[in-house]
Amino acid sequence: MWLAQELGDALPGSHLTSGGLGAMGYALPAGLGAAIGQPDRSVWVVAGDGGFQMSLQELATVVQEGIPLRIAVIDNGYLGMVRQWQERFYGRRYSGHRFPGRILLLWGKPMVFQHGESTGANNSIPPLALQPLKRVRC
Repeated sequence: MWLAQELGDALPGSHLTSGGLGAMGYALPAGLGAAIGQPDRSVWVVAGDGGFQMSLQELATVVQEGIPLRIAVIDNGYLGMVRQWQERFYGRRYSGHRFPGRILLLWGKPMVFQHGESTGANNSIPPLALQPLKRVRC
């Protein structure tokens, strides 16, 4: 949701979103479809770590079909929208929104990712994110 707010209309017709309908896990399958539908365009998937884990199995399709996706995961150890609702509407009574963070980088390297980098404390974009992708065949 925050990405849609940040992008605004900077890139018209180029941003897919679930529209805030609570569709956890939407980003990876949507990005996969966009990359298949527009093979000549660079496609980014931006997801929170909770939502990304909801559709992690789609990485098998990404690898099997050699789909060149760039994936940015906001790995903060929370189900962000769940936590936000608990803050706003339930008096900060938290339940079931937290899980061990910082684990996706470790999962991804042996599984499918060509490169995995953490932004670290400064949250800057890693240099690898700016390099062209290569297709991978398994």
